[in-house]
Amino acid sequence: MESKTFQTTGSAKIRIATIGGRLQIRGWEATSVEVRGGMDPSASLGMHADLSAKSENGEIRISSSSDCLLFAPTGSQIEVDSVGADISVLGVTGDLLLRTVGGNLRLRDVGLASVETVGGDLLARNLAGKLSVDRLGGDAIIDEVQSDVRLRTVGGDLRLSRVGGLVEAMAGGDARISLKPQGTSRSTVQAGGDLSCTLPETTSARLLLSAGGDLRLAVPVEAVSTPTGCEVKLGQGQATVELSAGGDLFVRTGIEGDEAVASDLGGAIAARVGAEIEAQMVEIEGRYGGIVDKLGFFDSERIGRKIRESIAKAQ
Repeated sequence: MESKTFQTTGSAKIRIATIGGRLQIRGWEATSVEVRGGMDPSASLGMHADLSAKSENGEIRISSSSDCLLFAPTGSQIEVDSVGADISVLGVTGDLLLRTVGGNLRLRDVGLASVETVGGDLLARNLAGKLSVDRLGGDAIIDEVQSDVRLRTVGGDLRLSRVGGLVEAMAGGDARISLKPQGTSRSTVQAGGDLSCTLPETTSARLLLSAGGDLRLAVPVEAVSTPTGCEVKLGQGQATVELSAGGDLFVRTGIEGDEAVASDLGGAIAARVGAEIEAQMVEIEGRYGGIVDKLGFFDSERIGRKIRESIAKAQ
C-alpha cells in the first residue's frame, strides 16, 4: 500500500480525477491530507496500483488505477471527476462535487453535496447543506438534511425523512417520505409506483394530489376534487406540496391530543418506518466494507451489532 501526505491549513482544495476502484474519504481534525492507494488485482505478482498525488497551485490532485483512501481536513472542498466503483464520504463539511460514480454512494456528516451521476444506490444521512443529484440508477435513502433536497431522477425506490428545506424528487419505483414544508416553499415529489407521505399536524400548506391508483387521506380537513385528483388545504396553506403517484397515494398528518389508540397507532407506524430506514441504511453501509477491510479500518462487529439491533426494533 502506497501513502502520500501533504501539509495544508484547516481546509484544503482537492481534485480527484480518476479512481479505478473504490474511493473512501474521511474528514479529520488534522491540518494535513493523507492519500493511501490500494493494491490492484495483480498484487499477487508483486505489483502495486498506480497512485498519483501531487500539489499544484494550492490544489491537491489525485488519481489511482485501483482503490483509494483519503483523509482530509473537515473543511476541505473536494471535487471528484470519475470513480469506477463505490464512494463513501464521512465527516467532510466543505463543498462536495461528484461527477460520475460507477457504484453506490454513501454520504454521512457532510456539508453541501452536488452529484451528477450515480450508477447504484444512494445513502445520505446528516447533511448540513443542500443535496442535489441529477441521475441515480438505484434506490435512495435520505435522512436528516438541513436544507433543500433535489433528486431529478431516481431509478428505484425513495425513502426520505427529516428534510429542513424543500424537496424536489422523481422516483421510478415506490416512495415513502416525511415532509416538513417551510414558509412559502414548493415541494414536488413524483413516484412511478406507490407514494406514502407523512406531514406534521401543524403543517400550513396546500396539497395538490394525483394518483393512478387509490388515493387515501388521513387529514383533518375535507379534500376538494380537481380534474387531476384533489386539493387539500392545511392550516393557512402557505407552502405548496405537489404529490403524484403512478400507483396508490396515501397522505396523513401527525396525530396529537387525547386519542390514545390513534396516537399509539401513529407512533407504531412511525417507529416501524424509522426501523426500516435504519435497517436499510446499515445494510447498504455494510457494502462499503471492502476497501476499509483491505486497509484495516472495517469494524465488522459494529456493523453486525447494528443490523441485529435494527432487526429487533423492526420486530
